[in-house]
This record gives sequence, structure tokens and C-alpha cells, in this order.
Amino acid sequence: MICPRCKETLCEVKVDEILLDKCNSCGGVWFDFTEMERVIFKDARTLKSFLGNAKPHDQGASDEEDPLKCPRCSDELLPVRSAESLDIQIQACLTCYGRWLDGGEIGRVRDQGLFRKLKEVLKQLF
Repeated sequence: MICPRCKETLCEVKVDEILLDKCNSCGGVWFDFTEMERVIFKDARTLKSFLGNAKPHDQGASDEEDPLKCPRCSDELLPVRSAESLDIQIQACLTCYGRWLDGGEIGRVRDQGLFRKLKEVLKQLF
């Protein structure tokens, strides 16, 4: 699969039994349907080792940019912003239900308390 942000090839990374797709260039991660929820319940040490090298800053998508394309099915990704207090944006595919987190978003989730923040975001998305 190709990174929707920087167009590099995504690499498969195994987090316990969950196989995720990660961009080694920008640090973004693609979560297929239900993978994000499954990752949330993983041991914190496992996740921190996986997320530890996410890029700390990300320009993210602006309103002027073309919409990102789903790396799984090539449909347009819909930007979904969490509550302002969380300041996290997820790109969601309404066709295959996958979700994209930019490297900077992952850095923010990691720095603000991984499990609590991801759970809050997911509650707002679904």
C-alpha cells in the first residue's frame, strides 16, 4: 500500500498479533477496520515501542490540500477532528472503514496519554 500523505510505500509492522501498515518516512499509520480498537487494548509498553519513533510534528492536511486517498481502496478519506481539547485528527474511509493517523497525530496521542486519548477519539467518531 502507498502512504496517503507522502506517497511512500507502507511497511507492515506487527504489534503482537496485529499487523499494521506504517510509513517509515512520515510516521503515519493505517488501521484497517477494527485494528485501532484492538491496538488500544494492547500493553502500554508494546505500544510505546511501536509508536516511539513517530514524527513529533506534522503539518497535517489543510483545507486547501487535495483530500487524501485511502491506501486500501483509493476512495477519499474524510478528515474527522476530535474535540478541541484533544486536537487530534483522523482520516477515515467511509468505504472500507479504515483510518489513517499522521505521524504528528500519533505523536500527540503518545504525548498526551495514549490509551485515554485514543478511547476519547473513538467514542467521538462512532
